[in-house]
This record gives sequence, structure tokens and C-alpha cells, in this order.
Amino acid sequence: MKKILPSIIAIIFLAAGCNASTKPSENQNTSIPQESPKAQDINSKTSNKLLTYTNVRYGFEFKYPSTWKVVNETVVDNNLLLKVDLAGPDEIQDNKYTATLSVYSGSSYGNDLNRMVQVTEDLFGKMQDTQIAGEPAKKIIARSSGGSKKLTLKADFIHKGLGYRISSTGWVKDEYLAVADVEALLATFKFLE
Repeated sequence: MKKILPSIIAIIFLAAGCNASTKPSENQNTSIPQESPKAQDINSKTSNKLLTYTNVRYGFEFKYPSTWKVVNETVVDNNLLLKVDLAGPDEIQDNKYTATLSVYSGSSYGNDLNRMVQVTEDLFGKMQDTQIAGEPAKKIIARSSGGSKKLTLKADFIHKGLGYRISSTGWVKDEYLAVADVEALLATFKFLE
């Protein structure tokens, strides 16, 4: 009996250690696999009627919820060519953004999608392969670590030498609905060619 009891205790500790090592720690980000909605399904995924944002200079458009507002549209510098910030009703008063679309020059990442997504993958883990507007893209939905523990969605793709990044951090009360709204934006993004 004296020999069996230490063996049982060792097995319990070993099993507990294996179980603990498979859980993400508080300091890790966790990726949440999700399917992208089809463009025809977006109205069932969002709670709002959709408006259209069009940028003639860079030749693209996308739809976004009618309760959101384009709160900032700036030309930044030679690397970050355009930044469009959108905010839902809860964020406008807090000066936060629900989603940001950024357009980068090819010189900032060498026209290489894998290079473009490297920082995001270093922070959140491997991005999923997908397509946006017919272009190969990388996307991730992850829960950030730390105090806020908000959902983050990032999607990167390249078109005609320019890099496009659509990102969202779930500052809103219903972060899953915000992600569904941003997914709708991704599903409706298209180039005007």
C-alpha cells in the first residue's frame, strides 16, 4: 500500500500538469476559428441596414452598418496612404473605433503578404488563409490577453501593389456582433475595376 499511494499521487500530478499545459496562459492570445460569411448572408449576421463607403482614388468600396459613422479619413504618409476609421454608436462618444481600414504602399512590406502579416502573427498566432475581393488574404479573430480581453479581427491582402488591412478590436458592448459587422464589411469589399 505504501508503494501504491505515491504512484497514484504521481499519476494525479502528471495528469493535472498535462491538462494545465494545454490551456492558454493569461498572457497568451487565443485564436478563434471562424468561417467568413457569404455576401448574401450578411444581413442575417448584422443587426443593421448597410451603407456603402466608396473610395474612388484607390478604387474600392465596402458596406458597413448604418449605425456606424466614418469618423476619420486621412492620408497619412508615403507608407500609410489612407486610413479610414469607422465607429459604432457606443464608440463615437468614447473616441474609439469599431473598425479601421488602412492602405499601405508596397514599399512598406515589399509586396509580400507573408511579410505584411508577420507582426500580427507574432502577436496573435497563425492567420487563416482566405480571400477578400478575389485576392488571397490572411485573417485572424483572436481574444487578446491582458486586462481588456477584447476580440480582435485582422485581415490583410494585397491588390495591385498596395497592402490593405482591415482591423477591429471589440471595444463595443456586444463584441461578437461587432465581429459579425466587420465580417460583413469583409464579405462586401470589392474593387471598382
